[in-house]
Amino acid sequence: MITGLDHVQLACPAGSEGELRAFYGDVLGMVEVTKPAVLAGRGGCW
Repeated sequence: MITGLDHVQLACPAGSEGELRAFYGDVLGMVEVTKPAVLAGRGGCW
């Protein structure tokens, strides 16, 4: 049984953050954390 994750990195098409948030947040129940300002300009979400 998996009880937690430390780190996962996936590549995705630019501009797909909304769909990713819906899947990982709403479907899988994961919680998004604020991306550090130094990395925020690259897009994506954590």
